[in-house]
Amino acid sequence: MENKHNNNYPLEIRDVEPDVAEMLMKYFTGELTGFVRVGPKGYFLPHAFRKEAFNIYSMNIRPTDVFVISYPRSGTTWTQELVWMVANDLDYEKSNKIPLTERYPFLEFSVYVHPIMKKRFHDENIDSEHKLKILEYVSQPATEQLAISPSPRFVKTHLPLSLLPPSLLDTAKVIYVARDPRDVAVSFFHLNKSMRTQGYIGDFETYWQFFIKDLHHWTPYFEHLKESWAKRHHPNMMFLFYEELSKDLRAAVERVSKFFGKQFTEKQIDQLCDHLSIENFKVNKSVNYDVMRELGILIPGQATFIRNGKAGGWRDYFDDEMTAEADKWISDNLRDTDFRFPHMDIRQVCDLFARSHTPYIQLFFLKSEINMENKQDNNYPFEIRDVEPDVAEMLMKYFTGELTGFVRVGPKGYFLPHAFKKEAFNIYSMEIRPTDVFVISYPRSGTTWTQELVWMVANDLDYEKSKKIPLTKRYPYIECSMNFHPITVKQLRDENCDSEHKLKFLEYISEPITEKLAISPSPRFLKTHLPLSLLPPSLLDTAKVVYVARDPRDVAVSYFHLNTSLRVRGYIGDFKTYWKFFINDTHHFTPYFEHLKEFWEKRHHPNIMFIFYEELTQDLRNAIKRVSKFLGKQFTEKQIDELCDYLSIDNFKLNKSVNYDDILDLGILIPGQAAFIRKGKAGGWRDYFDDEMTAEADKWISDNLRDTDFRFPHMAHT
Repeated sequence: MENKHNNNYPLEIRDVEPDVAEMLMKYFTGELTGFVRVGPKGYFLPHAFRKEAFNIYSMNIRPTDVFVISYPRSGTTWTQELVWMVANDLDYEKSNKIPLTERYPFLEFSVYVHPIMKKRFHDENIDSEHKLKILEYVSQPATEQLAISPSPRFVKTHLPLSLLPPSLLDTAKVIYVARDPRDVAVSFFHLNKSMRTQGYIGDFETYWQFFIKDLHHWTPYFEHLKESWAKRHHPNMMFLFYEELSKDLRAAVERVSKFFGKQFTEKQIDQLCDHLSIENFKVNKSVNYDVMRELGILIPGQATFIRNGKAGGWRDYFDDEMTAEADKWISDNLRDTDFRFPHMDIRQVCDLFARSHTPYIQLFFLKSEINMENKQDNNYPFEIRDVEPDVAEMLMKYFTGELTGFVRVGPKGYFLPHAFKKEAFNIYSMEIRPTDVFVISYPRSGTTWTQELVWMVANDLDYEKSKKIPLTKRYPYIECSMNFHPITVKQLRDENCDSEHKLKFLEYISEPITEKLAISPSPRFLKTHLPLSLLPPSLLDTAKVVYVARDPRDVAVSYFHLNTSLRVRGYIGDFKTYWKFFINDTHHFTPYFEHLKEFWEKRHHPNIMFIFYEELTQDLRNAIKRVSKFLGKQFTEKQIDELCDYLSIDNFKLNKSVNYDDILDLGILIPGQAAFIRKGKAGGWRDYFDDEMTAEADKWISDNLRDTDFRFPHMAHT
């Protein structure tokens, strides 16, 4: 393992400002050079991380590896021993013989041993060859040790997933443990005072400020946690809470055993629970980091490495002002995520939100108390802010179908028509049924094609019903009503006043759908272009979801044509201007990549299927088989041949049931413009992009893929 140059590292590493670093080093006396922030989330680490960053990121992961990951003081040591014992068939003899520090190399610990501190430890232990060997072991980059270690390897790290090898989750087993951050801060405060490698000399109140303001090791805390939470459904990931261990250790042991495919008798589980009890754990020399105390890294007389293991002990350290500050900090960081600490019940979290003075007191997870009445926006958990008047005015000159303005929703600023304000909460709080099937995409990603494929498979190839009932009726478009400005609806009503049938259909597509869905029979098939974060939080754990993605350059070309064809959009500009709106997130449902990434991060959830448009065009037969397997259906080769023919682009374009002819009949699609189903060509964007736009698109895509493992299968990524 050679020491790699940082210019190979894909994330930015920037020095913390000198004045900030100087101030912090007066409190954290074990760091003598400075600190860095890493990646787009700005993870806070010692300056020495620069040297080891690439070696860690590029280390070879083996299928037999087991990683225990956490933010520090979240129950890491407890979890390490539990995991090791289960994976090693309860080998107490080996556990007692080999210290945990040797069984689990601490991946990034060497960056916390400053050269000056290492020399001090060396000089203090010069008379003990044994201690000097241990010092060399703990201060040597773990990547070097791990490269020559036999399998299976057990690895400890406090680094977030984004700073670890991208192949980690798809290759090895990962256990992530999380804990109430208030307890984390108290425990980490004591450890920082005890460890000379960090050498904190301030009081707890000052320490707390560093912690919540991301001026402390491995922060920001919530970003660290959310990265692993987003991957919790991956088959190689187990997400565990410290509070689970402390409340029901037996259940935690059983969960970990199942994760590793192990089975133990009740007696064996009893024995392991006894071994892991806090009382026994505190006196277990193998796990209590006695080697660190012997070396002088842990200061004699300070708190032991394993403290009292008490959940909720933070209350002994927080005054009323700090408690209120913590409430607000936690509520702010939980507002736009479905993450919840299990030890906080619904009422506690409601109280927390209320105490922190957020306007979102009626939380979205109070499902049992929600009915389908039109809710006020103050119940909605995300901020909805109007797009600046001058920007909105400029955009409405191009998108002539919108006559009021636009909004941005949530922390990612999803761009939507102004009317979304009215329906946002109703969509977010709608009841999800186990029989529901959602087809979701960014617009013009192959949605209609995927809808018909999914419906046909789920309905056992019922061609007769498919041809009889238009796709618009089989798949209610959840947010469709927000696209119909009242003035446009009146114009359409006047134009179709002589047809009761058309007026009924106009009412169906232009009025909010959530109330109708509440009384619709099951199974329901639903279409939406909303991102996952704006949909009901229970969606993935309840219903089936098929998400389809497409090359954004082809998306932009196809969406351009649709926007020029649809009166409810009425785009009147050229494609080059349209492209600028698209990549600058001033177009409907953008930002495109945020939309896509939300679903990509959930792709391993058993209820989601992530499919690419390019898969449909390249191998439709295989796509049908994938969807069939996902929905638990089996068909003969002849049936699949027939469905492939039915779904072929040539036949699909002529299929009145899917080609939105009812929209054309209403006058919503402008006669003479492109049909709703175009030519279905992958790569057709090249006919619209000049060299400058191509280079701009390449950079835009590259910039947005830099810090993610998402890749389009048809692109050769460098």
